[in-house]
Amino acid sequence: MPHRQIAAAITAHELWNTRLSRVVDQGVVAADVQAAARIDLCDFGRWLASPAVPPELRRHANFREAARLHAIFHDAAARALRAFAEQHLLAAAVSLTAGGEYSEASRLLIAHMRHWEAALAAERDAQ
Repeated sequence: MPHRQIAAAITAHELWNTRLSRVVDQGVVAADVQAAARIDLCDFGRWLASPAVPPELRRHANFREAARLHAIFHDAAARALRAFAEQHLLAAAVSLTAGGEYSEASRLLIAHMRHWEAALAAERDAQ
């Protein structure tokens, strides 16, 4: 189950990146900035907060790091959307380019989730 949830979260974040790229291309903010900042509205955030997550997984360092990076990602997404909404187009575009705040938060989160996914698979295979 966690393996599938992590894979789904990676896909969801990649889709979010695509939507933000469209914002850059079209110059129209179609997302709620305050909602983007909330870590509990996306599927992965709901899963992180879910009582269905086994306690041993919740105590795992990869879980804690994913939650931390997930919160940073949502903060960066909200700041980029707010910049677009307030017509600070250059600042928003810089955030989305390689090395920018949003781009880096997204890259780090996805890289960690892939690492976590591989670690879970290795643990499963070792059993």
